[in-house]
Amino acid sequence: MNRLWKRKTVERRSAPDLTLYASAWCPYCMMVFHALDALDLDVRRVDPRDDVEARRALYEARGHGTVPVLRIDHPDGRVEWMPESRDIVRWLRARYAVPAPAGADGG
Repeated sequence: MNRLWKRKTVERRSAPDLTLYASAWCPYCMMVFHALDALDLDVRRVDPRDDVEARRALYEARGHGTVPVLRIDHPDGRVEWMPESRDIVRWLRARYAVPAPAGADGG
């Protein structure tokens, strides 16, 4: 008997306070894309190569246009720009990971 395996449908969460500056061709950006998918998290994504305003904002904030960079708009009005894919992934996991239910580890 053949079985079709489908990913469990989960409602994706939205994070309107986050904007990811990234490009589809960038392997470091792909690492962040995969983390977002694993966390079922939607963030605004902009590619500075295709978006003049995004490119300008990135250069004004960081002095260069390398990606990925996560823009975090804090509730108090502060804006934080986080570069480095590993730092971004670590921050996303710490903030948005859903803890496993009690006993899910088999112990």
